Amino acid sequence: MKSKDVKSAGSDIYEELRQHINEVSMTKLRKTKELMEMLSMMYTPEQVEYAMALPISSSGRITVKDLAEQMGRDTAEVEKNVECMAREGRVLVTTSRKDGKKYYALWTLLPGAMESTFADGIDNDESRKLARLFGKYAAEGFWNEMASSDYSQFRVIPVNQTVESSSSILPYEEVHNIINNADVITVIPCTCRVVSRKCNHLVDADFVFGAWADYLIKYRGARKWTKEEALQRLKECEEDGLMHLTANVQDGAAVICNCCTCCCKAMKGLVELHNPRSFVRSNFEPEMDDEKCNLCKKCEKICQLDAITKLPGFEADGSDTRMIIQNSRCVGCGLCSTHCPEDAITMKKVRDEVPAENLMEMNKLYREKKVW
Repeated sequence: MKSKDVKSAGSDIYEELRQHINEVSMTKLRKTKELMEMLSMMYTPEQVEYAMALPISSSGRITVKDLAEQMGRDTAEVEKNVECMAREGRVLVTTSRKDGKKYYALWTLLPGAMESTFADGIDNDESRKLARLFGKYAAEGFWNEMASSDYSQFRVIPVNQTVESSSSILPYEEVHNIINNADVITVIPCTCRVVSRKCNHLVDADFVFGAWADYLIKYRGARKWTKEEALQRLKECEEDGLMHLTANVQDGAAVICNCCTCCCKAMKGLVELHNPRSFVRSNFEPEMDDEKCNLCKKCEKICQLDAITKLPGFEADGSDTRMIIQNSRCVGCGLCSTHCPEDAITMKKVRDEVPAENLMEMNKLYREKKVW
């Protein structure tokens, strides 16, 4: 890859950076005042030069030596600058298991730079300003752009302790399976809650795995979590009424987000922006046993999509009062079933939608099925 020349002083280098990211990123960055201010906060003019020379994280990696040759600069100088950008959350660093070398790539905005930037949990004027800008940018177009394909980038994973015994659960439908198979795990602050600050749900609730987790531990102050710790935090997220959301793939998901409709952009994409492409529902739906139900309404209270309501009865004594499930609103998260004290709700498999095999296939399907 040849290095791109950044125009001389006076040109809009941040517009060039936006276009560079858009060349390969699935989610195109629409030009707004907020985005351009964010880019100017996140990258110095010198860092823009490096950003323009780096491959985007979704398309490739490059060593410092090759980057220095490409830019015509001293290797030590290049390493110093890209390492600085990595420590700030702008550049992904991975170590190859084949040759042991470090490889660098420029993060896309989301997923990537925003999560990595807020991963250190530092709360100061600069981070709050960046959060406000991103919140406005996301609300005014970024999220609809991210959900602009009939093949969604995200899907719900059900809480399946109460899945119907006759239902077959595939590995990618089992949230515990993803955690147990991960080689490196960390848990970082939920970017959406950091940005929105609209609820009291758990903040440290985004699970990151593999190479991304390794990077966050080495560069962004995250700590390595054991599988036992991660599973305990997962249980705490479920008790807190958070829904599991991950990449819409069978293998290679790097993140499990634990989402609420108060703050999370994917959920807001459906409930506020009315964009049904924000994520894919799970293959499961709740089924109510009216005989077991004691009308405690815990399922109604825990449901973030208002998919369960109490239906008053016709009989004078109210004997036919019951809880009803509106499947058109339900996303199949399973929280109602785990919070039912009478085990009156089970998760039943109602479809067999199979996600892409991996991230590469997901990217391909996302582009092929773009709506706008």
